[in-house]
Amino acid sequence: MDRADRYEALARGALFVAESAEDAYRLGALDRFLKPWIRDRLHSLGGLLDSCDTPRQLAEDTRAFARTVATYSELRNQRNHAGARRDLRP
Repeated sequence: MDRADRYEALARGALFVAESAEDAYRLGALDRFLKPWIRDRLHSLGGLLDSCDTPRQLAEDTRAFARTVATYSELRNQRNHAGARRDLRP
């Protein structure tokens, strides 16, 4: 598997993480903004491979990919739990 194939696998994995978070942590009206945003962000990060001239740049760009989708998943989790707590109040 060459570098481009591995980067594509990373992109597919990142999208899978985002979709899993969306399925697990639904946010109602916010979803219509967040879902397109993360896909646009992942798409733009996917274009970074073309600018990676060194192994260090590749490491930084792949880390940005992973960090972005992990933060997105955590954000959805936190917002979902915050909404659930509001719904439980008398």
